[in-house]
Amino acid sequence: MHVSRPFQAATCTAAIVGFSLAGAALAQSPHVSLLSQAPAESICTNCARPTGIPAAIPPAGFNPLTATDAQLDHYGFPPRPDPKANPGPYAVWQTVVTAPVKRVVPRQQMTTISNSPAVILSTSQDLHAPLANAATGTTTPNWSGYGIIDSANPFKAAQSTIYGVFMVPVAQQAAGKCSGGWDYSAAWVGFDGLNSNDLLQAGVEADAYCSGGTTRGQYYGWYEWYPNNEVRVSAPAIEPGDLIYVYVWNTTPTTGHYYLQNMTQRVSSSLQFSAPSGVQLQGNSMEWIVERTQVSGRYATLTNYTGWPWYDARAVIPSGAKKLTYSPASAPSGGIYSITMLDDAGSAISYGETTANSGFSYVDPQGKLHHLLGTGLWFFDEGSAK
Repeated sequence: MHVSRPFQAATCTAAIVGFSLAGAALAQSPHVSLLSQAPAESICTNCARPTGIPAAIPPAGFNPLTATDAQLDHYGFPPRPDPKANPGPYAVWQTVVTAPVKRVVPRQQMTTISNSPAVILSTSQDLHAPLANAATGTTTPNWSGYGIIDSANPFKAAQSTIYGVFMVPVAQQAAGKCSGGWDYSAAWVGFDGLNSNDLLQAGVEADAYCSGGTTRGQYYGWYEWYPNNEVRVSAPAIEPGDLIYVYVWNTTPTTGHYYLQNMTQRVSSSLQFSAPSGVQLQGNSMEWIVERTQVSGRYATLTNYTGWPWYDARAVIPSGAKKLTYSPASAPSGGIYSITMLDDAGSAISYGETTANSGFSYVDPQGKLHHLLGTGLWFFDEGSAK
């Protein structure tokens, strides 16, 4: 359904540097990050007010590395992985919590957007490059990426944490297309939704507008506990080329949290939010996804994002005295699913692949070269989306 792309360290480095340079150059093109200027069709004007509760702002001199678990929770930092049992996730966590960023209390905006559970169209052998664990290939009209299903519901445990680290692409419409309106996409991490009807998640929107030759991209952070709709947040502001860290975790089956950090712009926000009435976390799946969202109950056209590089994609799950690490390429329990998105005509338009190398290099909007180690994951669009 698509052309397989092999990954070697040099190839990934060259590709992402080229992509990042494009993102850096286009980051100055017209885009809007103000919630008040979001697409009118996506703003819910008759909804109840959002109920997300901002975490307390850490005081000057607060040291997350020596803080207690209760203090980390109070100030909205992601749970601390065990440095011995989970050295990779701990290194990422340490980078996040010690970065010199400004914590902001964001404004929240109710939307008509739904990032909903996967609608499974088919299952087959894995369509993508070989993984450490064999994956089941799956097609949907709304998801692309990777998920892990475990019917024993281990991801329901308190402090179950999933994260992704990615670079924001340039949002545009398909080549040669100008729809007169908006295309939408969302990159997120979360729990449930691949094998249940609820979904705890947070991530980033990358939307593209074209009308009469005028083009624009818009980028927002958001959180959602489906079947509630997405709630946009005003901070951190997001631009193409920015490096984003997003964490999602639970403290009870009905209490979720997100932590969203823009490492490029040095701003973060953190909120606690509750499950919809009558809903609780099932804990039977986890996901790293790029989605074609629904706006007012209808699938939107997928943004032409071209390539969406993720430097790291992992989860840490308490399991008795242990804390187990999961990724799109490795599952200590359950089964891995490789998910391809199809358009309304049944053709592939978005998919993800894990990378063979252990990290990637990129150039930030200021022209500085970075190299990051981690579990790589690439998303690509194709067909009618491209």
